[in-house]
Amino acid sequence: MDSAYALAMRPDYRYDRLPATKTTPALVLLAQGRPNQSTAPVTLTTARVGKAVVKTTSFTVSLPVPAPKTTLLKSATPQPLANARPQRLRLRVEASLSKEPVGFYALYVRNQGGSGPLAVQQHLAGTLNFFGATHQHQGAGHDMGGMAMPAASRFTRTFVFDITDEVDATRFGQKLDVQVIPAGTNGVPITIDKLTLFTQAS
Repeated sequence: MDSAYALAMRPDYRYDRLPATKTTPALVLLAQGRPNQSTAPVTLTTARVGKAVVKTTSFTVSLPVPAPKTTLLKSATPQPLANARPQRLRLRVEASLSKEPVGFYALYVRNQGGSGPLAVQQHLAGTLNFFGATHQHQGAGHDMGGMAMPAASRFTRTFVFDITDEVDATRFGQKLDVQVIPAGTNGVPITIDKLTLFTQAS
C-alpha cells in the first residue's frame, strides 16, 4: 500500500524524444502567424437611450446608419459556410446601476415594426448579468447585505451581443425594437444608457 501511494504521489515520468521532422518549423510558423482571425470593429452608429428598467420595459431606439456605411451594414448576414469570414452585426449595450441585482435581465431586439411578440427565442440577443458589479466599492458606505453602493455612486457595465441572426441587416430601417425583461432581480432598477451598433468580421 505504501509503495502504491508513493507511486501515485511521486510518479517517475519519462518522455520519449521524438525525432525532429522537416515539417515541424512550418507548423510552428503557421501557429504563430495566425493568432486571431477577427478584425477591428467598425462603428456604424450610437444612440443615447437613458431608459430606466425596473419591470418589463419596451422601447424603440433610433440608430441611423450614415450612407457610406450602409453597404457594410448590409453585408452582415448569416453565412452557412464554415470557412467564411462574414461581417457580424454586433450591439454594444452600456448599462448603469447603483445597487447590484441578484438575477439578470433578458434583452430582446428586432427590426422596428416587426409583428408578433418580441420576447421569443428568435429575438433574444442575450442577458445582462451584474453579478459582482459592486464588489470594487466595498469599504466605507458599502452595505454587504443589500449589495448597495456608496451614496450617489453608480457603476457602468458594458455588454456586447452578436445580433446577426436576430436582426435582418439587409432590411434594417434605422430603428430597433428593444425589450428588457428582469428575471429574479427583486425590482432593482438599471438604466440602459447607450446602444452602439457595429460590424466586425469573425
